[in-house]
Amino acid sequence: MPQTAEVAGLEKRLFLKERELGALLEITQAITQDSAEADLYKIYQFTLIGQLGVRRLALYVLEEGAFQLKINFSTALP
Repeated sequence: MPQTAEVAGLEKRLFLKERELGALLEITQAITQDSAEADLYKIYQFTLIGQLGVRRLALYVLEEGAFQLKINFSTALP
């Protein structure tokens, strides 16, 4: 029996939600294991690319009154 477009759409949404939850779990586990800051940034980047399909990102973090670039992939920065 062929799937209807509605069922296919629901399956796709479910798949994406499962990936999002997996990514959130991975990041949460890294945080609770008291990982080093640099390791957390690597996990965050890997999760965004591998799990959620993000293709470009620049992440700045405010440190001591100035923004510091922590992650950059596929972006052209000045």
